[in-house]
Amino acid sequence: MHLLISHAGANKGVTGYFKDYLAEQKIEYMYLRHPFAESDFRTSDLIYVSNTGREETVSKYHLPSNEIFAMAAHFFISSWVLLRRGRHISLVIGFGSFNCIAALLLRAIFRYKVYFWGVDYSTKRFSNSILNSLYLYFETISCRHVDLVIQPTQRQEEARARRHGLSKGRSLIIPNGIASLALEFHSDRPPTAFLYVGSITRQHGILDLVEDYYITKKVSTPLYVVGGGSLAAELERVLKEKDLVNVIHYFGRKSREEMTQILRATKESFVGLAPYKQFYDADHVRFGDSLKIKEYLGFGLPFLVSAEVDVPTDLAKFGIRYQSESQLFELLSRPSQIPGPDVEALKKSLQSFTWRELFNKVPLV
Repeated sequence: MHLLISHAGANKGVTGYFKDYLAEQKIEYMYLRHPFAESDFRTSDLIYVSNTGREETVSKYHLPSNEIFAMAAHFFISSWVLLRRGRHISLVIGFGSFNCIAALLLRAIFRYKVYFWGVDYSTKRFSNSILNSLYLYFETISCRHVDLVIQPTQRQEEARARRHGLSKGRSLIIPNGIASLALEFHSDRPPTAFLYVGSITRQHGILDLVEDYYITKKVSTPLYVVGGGSLAAELERVLKEKDLVNVIHYFGRKSREEMTQILRATKESFVGLAPYKQFYDADHVRFGDSLKIKEYLGFGLPFLVSAEVDVPTDLAKFGIRYQSESQLFELLSRPSQIPGPDVEALKKSLQSFTWRELFNKVPLV
């Protein structure tokens, strides 16, 4: 049996899509889900998933309210689960280096394999210097001692090889994928509005974009925002105070089905927007692989993204990477300049980025 250990929040993320893949392949596994500090749930949950996809919560572990104490508790909970169930486990996949440490400490007893799935990477993950040093130490331990390191970009692989001793012979690049090729929002008309789907946080840049361009520079192109996050309430406050609710339409968190109904009713032709702000955690942008861009292309939309973001060569032609603030202002003011993707070429390019195609490359022992 496999064991996945991951931190989870409101967004589905790579772990969620990998869980879907395991269910589709009828693979039995257990999932130890720890909450992020901002997560809606406040327990660590051990979930059993049968090869028919049936889920059963086996255990719930209550956590201290202090964030640092909670992270320590995550480690001890992972260790306890492995001690109790390690003899039944053949593979542990830790999403994030921290989630590999307990598995590595106990591997000699149970002789399972350990994979480190590095979803993202940063040299300055935490503002607290002690926590950040621990994070970098865990990266080094994981890179040097796991059986396989999985990461979404070559930039991450090179950074881990240079800073943490990763051997490229134990590295596998699995970029972020796409859940659907429905292309449900594709339009042959020139774009008339922007769509942002994602987290409402400082590093994702949406609040700064509103303040810098819609408030300061008076951009008036309609913007539709779907998602939640730590700054969602702040975004709503700003839109009301600046009388922007008729220009920027914020819907909160929505399922894909709900979002489809809402956006089709608008009759707009959209460009997907990914305004990552380099100032906030430049490593997050530099080493990351934007899941948002793949989602927009899966909707059939062109994308507009910062040039800091590494876009796969096969997909770069379906959007624009803006080089400067002046270029971004011009494109936000006149979205009709952004060409829509050729549907057949887009479908062909996206075939190799479906989650199933990508996850088929992961050696599951």
